[in-house]
Amino acid sequence: MVQLKLVNRGTDAELIIIGGLDTASAGQVEKIAGDLVAKYDNLIFNLSELDYIASSGLRILRNTHVALNKKGGDLTIKSPKPAVTEVFEMTGFASFLHIV
Repeated sequence: MVQLKLVNRGTDAELIIIGGLDTASAGQVEKIAGDLVAKYDNLIFNLSELDYIASSGLRILRNTHVALNKKGGDLTIKSPKPAVTEVFEMTGFASFLHIV
């Protein structure tokens, strides 16, 4: 199960993702991410409370990153837990995601 909280920051938004990002929750998060890309120039995905990310979650991050870059924006990944950071490093996502 995943919970989402949105913080509007004008032209930017921060999406706090809580729980696990897997196949069961991917559809919900993918739709919201698409809506946010259409509305905001830059997005922050706050992963400080994300315990798990599966390949479907990685796909959402990649697609969001690409969509924002196409419109001149940026996706920032904020405060991922060590287990999630390890997944980013093992999959090569750490090489192109902006992680703070």
